[in-house]
Amino acid sequence: MQIQSPLSLSIEDLAAGMTSCFEGYIVPAHFTAPLLASMFRAESIDLAASLVAMDGEKVMAAALVARRGKTARVAAMGVAAVARRHGLGRQILTQAIEESRSRGETNMVLEVIEQNSAAIALYEGLGFVKQHRLLGFKSTLSSELLLGPELEDVDPTLVAGVVGARGPLAASWSMSAITVANMALPTRGVRHGDVFAVIGPPVDGTVGCRSMGFVDGPSPKKAKGMLEALAARFPDHQFRIPAFFPEHEFSEALTGAGMEIDSISQFQMELPL
Repeated sequence: MQIQSPLSLSIEDLAAGMTSCFEGYIVPAHFTAPLLASMFRAESIDLAASLVAMDGEKVMAAALVARRGKTARVAAMGVAAVARRHGLGRQILTQAIEESRSRGETNMVLEVIEQNSAAIALYEGLGFVKQHRLLGFKSTLSSELLLGPELEDVDPTLVAGVVGARGPLAASWSMSAITVANMALPTRGVRHGDVFAVIGPPVDGTVGCRSMGFVDGPSPKKAKGMLEALAARFPDHQFRIPAFFPEHEFSEALTGAGMEIDSISQFQMELPL
């Protein structure tokens, strides 16, 4: 088994390897070359700092590492089913930590599904500490709300400005101002009053939200207005927010507007280097 940079792999081979490493996980992921390319652009993933464990030509484990300033992030990490419970995850992550420390980065962050106790134990064993919970939300955009106000299309950079104004604790890496500013079509920015969001195109009757920001802070009234505006454009669609959103910033406003908390949640964790 050799741990190396994934730079020698084609993006198609890396996508296939990442998919195999997430097979059977709590939330299985299917990676494609276009999806990885969009992740690299928006999330600041550095392939030169990332690692894969290779058994011949097969990817047995992978750790994608993103970098911004003096902070590194484990953007995705998985181990192929046949190689799990043999210490490979600890080995590849330990090397990623050591390389990050040698570059002069001062902290490493990651998100882990709260229900994944084995992964949490691994990260805590390496010194990561829980910072806060990240929640997902869901709601039906009922056609009964069709009389709601119109949704305004805006550039994602405007959404980024609102998200960033709330400070670093109000957004996880995946929904942060920098990530939003690097998003591109078909993801688009929308606005209703003081609420700004980035959403994807409808897929199988579901509209997904990648980030949201409230001028002068969230409130149930503002959130409900955004839901009504979304319902006017996407009647009878499901509206889903992934578990990127910090509980302390969004829970009261979004549940107060009638959204349900999703069953999958995450912890944001940090390791001082």
